[in-house]
Amino acid sequence: MEFNLFLEYQMIINEDQTKVLKQMIDHENENQVHAQTTNAMIFYQLMIKQALNYQECVTNIKK
Repeated sequence: MEFNLFLEYQMIINEDQTKVLKQMIDHENENQVHAQTTNAMIFYQLMIKQALNYQECVTNIKK
């Protein structure tokens, strides 16, 4: 009887640990997606700056 209670207790602990671990993984995935989105935004901002610089150079050459 005591052993069965111990096993049930262990199963509850394992379930809780699994839930916490899953939450941590989900949170980490959200952070990675956020970081990738931020990197993409920075990349596109740099591309736009580069295009504007190129346009300015072409305009200056034509003058």
